[in-house]
Amino acid sequence: MAYDILLLDADGTLLDFEDAEHRAFVNTATLYHIPNIPAALKEYKQINASLWRAHEQGLITREGLQNQRFTRMLRYLNLPGDGVLMNETYMGFLGLGAKCLPGALQVCQTLSRMAKLYIITNGISKTQHQRIQNSGLLPFLSGVIISQDTGFQKPQEGFFAYTMQKLPHQDKSRMLVVGDSLTSDIEGGNRFGIDTCWFNPQHAPNPAKVACTYEIHDLQELIPLVNG
Repeated sequence: MAYDILLLDADGTLLDFEDAEHRAFVNTATLYHIPNIPAALKEYKQINASLWRAHEQGLITREGLQNQRFTRMLRYLNLPGDGVLMNETYMGFLGLGAKCLPGALQVCQTLSRMAKLYIITNGISKTQHQRIQNSGLLPFLSGVIISQDTGFQKPQEGFFAYTMQKLPHQDKSRMLVVGDSLTSDIEGGNRFGIDTCWFNPQHAPNPAKVACTYEIHDLQELIPLVNG
């Protein structure tokens, strides 16, 4: 089946979030004199992932997530400091992380001649716009939809309802959601009745057996899917 609208996740699909997160955390931790940065980063990642899962489920606000992640990390490490202020510093550094994953620019350039490409991403609007602006992806995109602007986050139905209003047509059969997160991208597309493509470059397991229309391990594999 051919598709003429692709709804592409950003982090972990097109943008190298691991690189952006690592650099932003190290710069922040260095500025605030956090000892044993590798151990602090490991703890931060666990806390952050837990809070984002809660956010996807509507159990915590975006502001609560941002206010708590560094606060909880400092508490766990028994360190003094202002977690809210640290988060603000971190977000400034994170906005500089615009590195694309290998092949992402080239694949998007090719796909943009075949379909309309939209980035759909959870995150903070200012930060994500800055990263996408600096990534080189913008010339190939027809739009960027960020959760903070919608009032919802993937996988909530409201996010996809908002997205539909920004698209040139409403035919879900001509759309494909592409992303690396089963709980966010794939679940969201499934709930809204849009075909889904799980980008799984690490061949990760799918223990919950979340259904997806396609599974790919290289972005190049999108090209024949869009061609039909």
